[in-house]
Amino acid sequence: MNDDEVLYERVSREMADGDIKEGMWTKAYANAMGDEGKAKALYIRMRVEQLAREEAQKERSALGVDDDLDEDDESVSALKSIEEKIP
Repeated sequence: MNDDEVLYERVSREMADGDIKEGMWTKAYANAMGDEGKAKALYIRMRVEQLAREEAQKERSALGVDDDLDEDDESVSALKSIEEKIP
């Protein structure tokens, strides 16, 4: 199983356990214009992207690499990329 699949599996388990990030879900729902199916897909992609960023940050920290990335800019860019893929 590749890293990407591990993250999707983790999000699937979180959702099955009812561990939904309310702010992220609300943002996904709003961006999906109230379409629950699209909101769910958007939430999953957003959460996987968030987990991937967290893992990358942990790896950079473990290596002692100074990270000058602006989280807000990175998050906005990732969200726009995800939204463009949703019909």
